[in-house]
Amino acid sequence: MNQYFVNGGPMMWPLLVLSLITLAITLDKLVRFFIFAFRSRQSVRNEFISLAESNGITEALNYEKIPKDIATSLLKSNLSKANGLFKFELALQERLNYLARYSRWYDVVIYLAPIFGILGTVVGVIVSFNIAGDMNLMDPSIAMKGIAQAFISTAAGLIVAVMAYIPSSFFDNIIDSETQKLNVYLMAVQKVVGVSDDA
Repeated sequence: MNQYFVNGGPMMWPLLVLSLITLAITLDKLVRFFIFAFRSRQSVRNEFISLAESNGITEALNYEKIPKDIATSLLKSNLSKANGLFKFELALQERLNYLARYSRWYDVVIYLAPIFGILGTVVGVIVSFNIAGDMNLMDPSIAMKGIAQAFISTAAGLIVAVMAYIPSSFFDNIIDSETQKLNVYLMAVQKVVGVSDDA
């Protein structure tokens, strides 16, 4: 493995940095999503809405399981304030932004890694032909060996890009799913709060 890194040329170093950035972001997001999932209970949201519809929002806010769900906890802490529903919506958006933090770095890695890989290959091919020309080598196999080594950086760049694309797609899908769930919950809350206000 070390020999492949050396043969890949100088562009292997920025590719190594990009791969470490991808690893760091992925580990950070795994922790964030684990904490969010641990504090998210769809059953609590459903029970809260049912309780609010039957007994009113004031009674539902005393539900003992509220702390187990982060969205309902945010609702309880914001609903008593002025413009409570609006602040609740902002709090949900902040939570989603927290989950999406650093996601743009995945795009940077996916974009730059293949470019660095191709650049490394171009540099390697130029160097190989220069060496072959300077030594007046007639054996094409020697130049082809250098070219083959030069393509290592292209392969490495594509591997790094794929390594960034997979977790990026995975986390984006989770964020989209959570966004839909929270939007449904927000609309249900707006409905029961509106009914309570009318009553």
